[in-house]
Amino acid sequence: MRGTRIAFFGATDLADYTSSRYPARASSPGVASIVTSRTRLLRAVRAWRAKVDTVVVYLHGGIERVTCPTGRQVATARALGRAGAAVVVTAHAHVLLGAGWTGRRFVSHGLGNFIWYSGNSERESRSGLLTVTLKDGVPVASALVPSYRGADGLPTRAHGTRAARIQADLRALTRCANLTRTAPSA
Repeated sequence: MRGTRIAFFGATDLADYTSSRYPARASSPGVASIVTSRTRLLRAVRAWRAKVDTVVVYLHGGIERVTCPTGRQVATARALGRAGAAVVVTAHAHVLLGAGWTGRRFVSHGLGNFIWYSGNSERESRSGLLTVTLKDGVPVASALVPSYRGADGLPTRAHGTRAARIQADLRALTRCANLTRTAPSA
């Protein structure tokens, strides 16, 4: 919608080489980390929620190849929602995780490998293009166009049986994440 003001935040929730070697500082750009504390991010989400229509947070977190979100992922998504984030997306696990609704907030705990250099398994090749629809700044619908990563590492739209398997997998993973598949009615 034209005129919708959206604030985007990105951070990592993993202590790894990149975040430790290139941390964001007041005097230099780098990786914003919430590993030791979410306080700064929560404060920023609260502040920007008062200035914009929608806050979206994209996090690097979770455990590789584990298809249910960790307690930390769930707690972080809840805390961000309470602070004012309408959409929270986490990526890192290299596999699809649940996506759905918790109240009026949309959460995706993992989108898999959209583009990736390694073809480790069929499960790790599943991904998709996520669309979250907003109305008056509030998420009201979501859709995942299922895809798989080909041998060249690039995404290809899934059709037929392959698309149905990806969607069925996502439904099961959404239950595992304790999210609902449909947006609450207004």
